[in-house]
Amino acid sequence: MTLRIEGKTETVKRFWKIGATVMEDPFSGLPFAQSFELLAKQRSSVRHTQMFESDGQIQDDGSLLYEIPVIPPKTNG
Repeated sequence: MTLRIEGKTETVKRFWKIGATVMEDPFSGLPFAQSFELLAKQRSSVRHTQMFESDGQIQDDGSLLYEIPVIPPKTNG
């Protein structure tokens, strides 16, 4: 996400939280949909999760945190 204020452009840092793991989005400069698609290609557990840009929670430092629900694995038995 990019903010433009009085002629200045600033990229907002984006973080993904998957279970207990928090990782910085290396593609914060890209639009949300493209960044999420790249994350889904790297993490197969995210592939069947639907997220929207509005799901982000603003943190104290101004960054955005997206909590991705963990789908429990299916087991036989």
